[in-house]
Amino acid sequence: MLLPALSRAGTRFATFESRRRAALTAIAVEQYRLVHDGRVPDNLDQLLPEFLSEIPKDPFDGQPLRFRVLRPGYVVYSIGCDRKDNEGKERPAKRSAKDYDETFFVER
Repeated sequence: MLLPALSRAGTRFATFESRRRAALTAIAVEQYRLVHDGRVPDNLDQLLPEFLSEIPKDPFDGQPLRFRVLRPGYVVYSIGCDRKDNEGKERPAKRSAKDYDETFFVER
């Protein structure tokens, strides 16, 4: 009875960890904005080394987290459990949908 729940534990941990890492990266982007007259970086590499010592890794594929500038704002995201880059597509309210990423949006 416990085995099905344990099989999902790794994925759930990676999901929460990806959100945590994206939030910390968004804080670094906001620090960058304060120093650069409200502009966001073009890419996360511009945060190095002043705001981050390294770009946090996506727990799903080991690659750096992804970043997209939006109008308005930006998104920091992980590819999520489907392991496909859906270009920062947000999880819908109903969890049954597929093809989404684990996202952290900032709309400013």
